Amino acid sequence: MKIILHNKSKKAFILIMVLLIILSCLQLFIALSRPKTIMSEKIEYGSTCDQQAAYRVIIHENEVYSGTVLEEGERYSKRLLNYIQAEFNVDYMGTSEVPLDIEYQIIAMVNGYQGSSKDKKIYWSKSFPLTDKKIIKEQGSVWNKKEKINFQLAEYDAFAVKAKGITGMNVSNELIISMKGKVIAHAEKENLETPFDVNLQVPLAEDVFEISKSDPSPIHKNITVTEEIPAPIVMSLIVRYSLLLVISIIGIIVLTFYTREPSEQEMLKKKVNNTLKNYGSRIAALQSIPKVNYNKSYIVNNIKDLIKIADEIQQPVYYEIDPDTIVKRYEFHVIDNDTIYSLLLDDKKA
Repeated sequence: MKIILHNKSKKAFILIMVLLIILSCLQLFIALSRPKTIMSEKIEYGSTCDQQAAYRVIIHENEVYSGTVLEEGERYSKRLLNYIQAEFNVDYMGTSEVPLDIEYQIIAMVNGYQGSSKDKKIYWSKSFPLTDKKIIKEQGSVWNKKEKINFQLAEYDAFAVKAKGITGMNVSNELIISMKGKVIAHAEKENLETPFDVNLQVPLAEDVFEISKSDPSPIHKNITVTEEIPAPIVMSLIVRYSLLLVISIIGIIVLTFYTREPSEQEMLKKKVNNTLKNYGSRIAALQSIPKVNYNKSYIVNNIKDLIKIADEIQQPVYYEIDPDTIVKRYEFHVIDNDTIYSLLLDDKKA
């Protein structure tokens, strides 16, 4: 059974399908003709270095505190201070086993500065090695080290006072105790150096002080190489436009071989249905209309004109029911005594 479709509509649909085929072919060509390879960065070797600092404050026995060990995060009295116990922990992890050269040292640094931590300006600095520099060579991907050291503040306070006398600068002073070093990984093509500096900061020349720690965020380092890899095919686009291409081709086949022009009878029925759909409330259906020889007979051009006449003479619009054509002979009438006004949807009769 063929689909009923006017030639004008059929041609319009075929044109749309042709345009969709051209669009689909163009998009498929673009998707399939893209470069087969792309340049991509690959991590040849990577490292992560975690650094943590901890401390305890050891005070002299006294009547105020029940013990001699104070934990982190408190405020401490310089007068009661015996020494500070610092603990530094460095954990290094690489992505593969390679030769590692490690060196580190614990250093005390006294600074003369002004400003806050964000805009601190250091005017002078003096370092005091607390341990010898340690050099380690290993083969592997993991290295960790934990170091403990005890230190007092008196000698550093004394140096800060001496430095003020020498420089004449009235600046703030601080002590930084740090475990400082680096891990050099000898990767296949180049070396990767990962520095670390985990420390404690202690203000000097203050009766009451707090201790702050360095940023514990891990340090990440990478060696990347550029390589050529196959370019990913955008399958979603290919599937989408392939499906559109197939649907368009099927649409043209259906429109070409499985559609037909409506017959005159079908077109008349459509006219009737449209008329009744739009103006059915103004039209009366009769089982039969008496055959009368009217003195005057007029043919009108369209249903709107017929309804205007009906309104003017205050008479209804009639049609005779037909089981096959719905409206017998496709005619609508308005009768005024011996005058009849008729609309003939069948153009041949008109």
